[in-house]
Amino acid sequence: MSVRLAEPFWGGGAHLRLFVRCVQLHTLLECEATEHSQPSRLEDICAARPRVRQLLENLCDDADLMHAGPTPMALLESSGLACMCPLVGHYLGEPDKVYRDDSIPLVKQYLEQTTSLNQLLVTASQLREDMRRRSYKYTAHKLALLYHAVNLSRMHRDVLRKRIEEHFEDIKTATESQDKPALPEHLIAWIVELCEEIMGLVRAVPPSMQQNLHTILGIIEEVGS
Repeated sequence: MSVRLAEPFWGGGAHLRLFVRCVQLHTLLECEATEHSQPSRLEDICAARPRVRQLLENLCDDADLMHAGPTPMALLESSGLACMCPLVGHYLGEPDKVYRDDSIPLVKQYLEQTTSLNQLLVTASQLREDMRRRSYKYTAHKLALLYHAVNLSRMHRDVLRKRIEEHFEDIKTATESQDKPALPEHLIAWIVELCEEIMGLVRAVPPSMQQNLHTILGIIEEVGS
């Protein structure tokens, strides 16, 4: 499972390791549960899936570095990660305890949310950089991608779609009807302004999405402080 921590939305940092490993571990345990009708013992899963054993060792190492105790459960529970990744909580915590809280999104919900926001931010960043480099060959195509990213993110969707529609045909005509694509200065300025507006909205984390992002923001602040 490839993990990219260098994208613009979160950036890199050692404080994200616990979250990333917890999500990876939950995903592997979910695969195990899907493949077998009866619950497997953790020892058997580790024997069948060496990656699970490695992630467990990494989680314990992280917990030790953070002075969270001999196991990561205390940190996972206090941060909400045990509820976001309930299978991790089940195998590492008390077997009869239910590690679930409906106010905390599951891994899939969280990843869908952050992926859509990250896609929106990356697309806006690339398009703004194209304007600065005076590279217009794929401007209409990237503006269409930006429109699609706005739809997926559901962030100020109606307003931003209307903004993009305002000059999309003008930009498409200007860049696709010439041997050497070019844009007038007022359209370049409009694209830069639009991209910077979108980037600012994403980085501010819209109020409607704050609840879904609360758990990871909490652990970033806790571990990063």
